[in-house]
Amino acid sequence: MNLHRRPHNLASLDANSLDTHTNHQHTYVETESVRYAYQAMEQLYLLLITNKSSNIMEDLETLRLLANLVYKVYQVAIQDSTRVARRCT
Repeated sequence: MNLHRRPHNLASLDANSLDTHTNHQHTYVETESVRYAYQAMEQLYLLLITNKSSNIMEDLETLRLLANLVYKVYQVAIQDSTRVARRCT
């Protein structure tokens, strides 16, 4: 199984073969050569895939920054759709 090409296969891995780390803001899972860092965002997950030689602190900071960006873009989209709905009524 090539995890570099098929990140969706992560769910099919044996949980005992993974090194999983969790705290309140984010979780990361490591395989032999790949790190999957993910963060819950309401009903979705934001996923960052890196190699294990990358700096985990930088990876987690990148994940945090991406989560903030996604949240801000989502809020702008909600505000824009609310404005459009008001104009149509």
